[in-house]
This record gives sequence, structure tokens and C-alpha cells, in this order.
Amino acid sequence: MSSDPLGSPLARAAFEAAAEGLLVLEPDGLVVAMNAAFGTLYGIDPPGYVGCHYSQFAKGIEVRRFDVTVDEESWVTLRALRGERVQGVIQSIHDRKSGREFVARCGASPFFQEGRLAATTITVEDVTQTTRAQQSVQGALSAAEVATYRIDLVKGLVWGDDNFSRVYGLPERDAQGGPRSNLYKQVHADDLERVSRAFEEATRTGEPHEIEYRVVGPGGEVRWLLSRGRAELDANGLAVQRLGSVMDVTRQKRAEEALRQSGETFESLVRNSPLGTYAVDADFRLALVSQGAQRVFENVRPLIGRDFAEVLRTVWEEPFASEAIALFRRTLETGEPYHAPRMVETRHDLGKTESYDWKIERAALPDGHLGVVCHFYDLSERQRQEAELQRRIDESTQELRRANQDLDQFASSVAHDLRSPLRGIVLTSRLLTESAGERLTEEERTMLERQAKGAIRLSGIVDDMLKFARLAHAEFRSAPLDLTRVIERAAREVADRGWASPPVVVVQEGMRAQGDPNLLGYALTNLLDNACKFSPEGGTVTVGEEDGAYFVRDEGVGFDMRYAGKLFAPFERLVDQRTFQGTGLGLANVRRIVERHGGRVWAESAPGAGATFRFTLAPDVPA
Repeated sequence: MSSDPLGSPLARAAFEAAAEGLLVLEPDGLVVAMNAAFGTLYGIDPPGYVGCHYSQFAKGIEVRRFDVTVDEESWVTLRALRGERVQGVIQSIHDRKSGREFVARCGASPFFQEGRLAATTITVEDVTQTTRAQQSVQGALSAAEVATYRIDLVKGLVWGDDNFSRVYGLPERDAQGGPRSNLYKQVHADDLERVSRAFEEATRTGEPHEIEYRVVGPGGEVRWLLSRGRAELDANGLAVQRLGSVMDVTRQKRAEEALRQSGETFESLVRNSPLGTYAVDADFRLALVSQGAQRVFENVRPLIGRDFAEVLRTVWEEPFASEAIALFRRTLETGEPYHAPRMVETRHDLGKTESYDWKIERAALPDGHLGVVCHFYDLSERQRQEAELQRRIDESTQELRRANQDLDQFASSVAHDLRSPLRGIVLTSRLLTESAGERLTEEERTMLERQAKGAIRLSGIVDDMLKFARLAHAEFRSAPLDLTRVIERAAREVADRGWASPPVVVVQEGMRAQGDPNLLGYALTNLLDNACKFSPEGGTVTVGEEDGAYFVRDEGVGFDMRYAGKLFAPFERLVDQRTFQGTGLGLANVRRIVERHGGRVWAESAPGAGATFRFTLAPDVPA
């Protein structure tokens, strides 16, 4: 070679002036020459690398293509050193050290002497802006489901952009130089004749075409396309190619169909509704009237399509008619709804006063335009219904009051009629036992004692029945309570009942409640009496509050939870009467009192593990 590896000063000048980066390498990879543009692209000083191996600046370079790192063996540089001619390879060059990255169009031109590679020239052109602009356009078209195409009408071949195959549903090979006839194979059979005529007419005249039609994909899916384009004519007026675009408008068509169906549903619902509903369209004409609203407009004929201002002035007197017209127009223009919970006005057509609850709001009507929908309710009819309902409630209340009075009288009569005979049975049994003395056998004495105890128990049942009946309508006086003090009074009352060894009652301090002190005191006395009755001698009964509920806990025999549902039913007992005395009404009374306080009562237990009775009270129950 000459002293200048490029041969001549003219060649050197052209080399340095080139806009693209140029790099000349020997077959072993040594740098022969590097122009300024190449140094600028890679951020290096060209004279410092001449005579060095290209890897000195390439070691910090990463090459990527389509977001995938390219193996060094596939770099354009190595392909060039193998003697390959490379044209227009687009790849990203990333400098790991500086972080700089650009998109390059790379090529390589080998130079052979006597059949052997003597040198190779690598070209690098910065196409970052051009590439990104193309990607932006392509991305926008792709996002919009738009594709462009060109049809060679002479050869009958079609070429499309990157989106065309996907949008049209064609195989890639058919979208890049494939026969035009394959386009028609995708068209839905019901649209094929219409599409063919439209394209033939546009081709013949050179006029633009715009047509919507369906295509069928490989899997049988149907999509809607909007095709726009025009044919280019030669000097003789013959069409030589067609340029155009296709857009996937499937979602739009589905939305239109859904809107149509929604409009039909809306119209059907309004027309067939028994409620008072009607709609005024964008031209301020009455568009829809429900069955329930027909009576209001019975004197307006024709009705549908009538100017709504005329309708209102026919039905209502002034000034309300003009006020209503203004309200409807304001809602139509601004979208601001209006609600009149009670309107009393005089009918112009009937001359009588009517009362309505009505509201208006703007809504989309079946024609796709905004209108005003009015919903109204005839308060006159509701007032008549409420008056009738109140009359029936009053009658039922009177009947219930009389029934309660009859029940009181019956209960008192039963109590009075039974107490005297029962006392006689008890007294006679005991007198006979004392007077007969030793003349009675042991069996006779036991029978008389059993008879007296049965009469006493029956007397207790009568008393509890009377209390149970009266609790249903006992006077209720709700007040804030120191529940701890109420429980302590109940505990003292229970303790005075002559227990052989009464259980210890432990009451939590600071419990507060809202309720009737007398009724709650009675309920707590029953719960404490029940707990003490089933507790062993020397046991402990605990009363407190936890997790939002009050509780009474004993250490007694307990019960099987399978039978818990029977606990609060009248006369239901889970224990032997001979072992634990009782009438079976105490817990039923407790439940009735708790429910009158807006709460509930339940029990938790297991055989031999004691029982816990819990109850809640509403925070504030009206008296």
C-alpha cells in the first residue's frame, strides 16, 4: 500500500467528508482508517485507533436487534471480516460506558485481491430519528387497528404494511405480494357481491371508495372492516393500482348494535311500565309515554310527537305550565336534574286539583340524542292508600287491645278459680296427715305429701302463667340504668330464698344499660335463680359483660347443646322435676323481656361443665 492506505488525497478527502461513519479493516481486524463521522457516532478519537484491533473500541459496545441482543458472531463487523457483503442491517448500538444509544443502518463492502480478502469497509448511518418516526406512525396505526395497502391492478398482487395481515386476517405471505383474489376469499359470503361491485365501480371511475363489510378469520371469527381508498389511473385512463386503508371497526359495530338493542329495551320498558314515566326528545317533543302515564295525557290527542310545551299548557293551568316548561328546557340544556317531592296544582283540562311527586333528568334516548325523562307518582292515590292502611292498622290495634284485655281477664279468672281449690287441696292434705297420725300407712302418707306438693307446683305454674301473659303488654319505661346495682338487688332477693348453702354471686362493677328497671330486674332474678338452683353447694355464679353482651355463668350440671332451642320455650325443661323444681316459664319470661328491649338471649353449655346465659340489649329502645 501507499503511505496513505486510502490511496490518494482525493480518496482521503472523500472518505473524511462522508456523512456516514466509515471504517476500513484489514482481514485480521486491524483498523486501517476511520473517518470523523464514525468517531462521532461511537464517541472515540479516530487517529488514536488506527493500527489497533477494532475490539479496542468494540469491547464496550452492545448490539441489539428487535430488543434482542445480537451474538458477536453475527455482528456486521465479523460478517465483513468473513468476506460477506452486507446491506442495510438495522440495529441498535449501545455504549455501555457512556450509556449512549443510537439506531444504525449498517453495511459492509469487502475488497478482494487475487481472490483473497484484502480489506473491508464498514458503513454506519445514524437513522434514529427516521426509525423512531416510522415506529411512531406504525404504532399509532396499530393501536387504531388501521392498516395500509397497495394493490397492483395489472399484476393482481397486493402489498400491505405490518398491520395489514393482522387487521385483514391474511397469512403473512398473502399480505406481501400475494394474489388479490385472496382478499375476496376472506369476505363474508353475504357481503361479497356488494364489496365486489363497489371495488369494480371505484376501479372503473377512479373515484374514492368507502365501504363497510365483514371478513371471516381462520378460526371462523367474524370482524367488521371499514375500507377506504382510490384507484390511480394511467395516461389512458386505465387503473394501474389502488392505494387505501382498512380499519377494524368491529368494536364500534358491536357498540352500535348494543346501543340499538339498549334503545329498544329502554323504549319497551317505558311503554309497558305501569309507573308514571314519559320522555321528551331533543326537539322538545313528547317521544315516549308509559301505560301508567296515559291517564295524565288522556285529553291530549295526538300525543306522541306533539310539542311538549303545548302538551303542558293543555294539561296544567298557568303559571305552573310555563314554570314546568322552563324546568324541562333547563334540564335538557344543562343536564341539571329537578325533583319536586310534593306538587299540588290544578288541572286545566279537568278543573280539579291533583298532587304528584315528580322528578326529571337528562338521558340518552333510543335515537341516540339526549332528552328528558320524567318519573312521577300520583300522591293522591298514595294518600288514599295510606289512609286505608292506617284505618286497617287502627282496627287491628283495637282488636289486639280487646284481645289482650280478654286475655288478662281470662288469666285473672283462671288464676282466681284455680288458687282456691289448690289451697284447699294443700290444706286438706296436711290436715289429714296431722289428724290421722299413726293410723296412716307410709304409702298413704307419701301420697298425701305428693298431692300437696303437686298442688303447690300447680299454683306456682298458674302464677307464672299470669306473669307470662302480662309481660306481653306490661308498661315499658326505658331509662339509663346502673345495671350492676340492679343485678345486686336481684342477687339479694335470690339469696333470701332459703338455700341450704347459697352460691356466691360475683357481679362486675360499672355495667350500664338502657331499659325498664322493673322488667330487667325480673329477668335477672329469673336468670340468677336458675343459676343458683343448678349450682353445687358453695359454687360461684358470675355476672358480667364481655364482647358487647351481658352474661350469667354458673358451675352447675350444664346441658346438651342439641336441646338448647327448647330452653326458652314455655313449659320446656331439660332436667328432672324431682331433682330441680320449676314451672318451665322462667326462661320464657326472660326471653320475652329481652326481646322487648330489642335484644336477644342465648345459652352455651356442655354436660357437667356449667352453663352461661348471654343477652344483649338495644342501646336505646323507645318507651
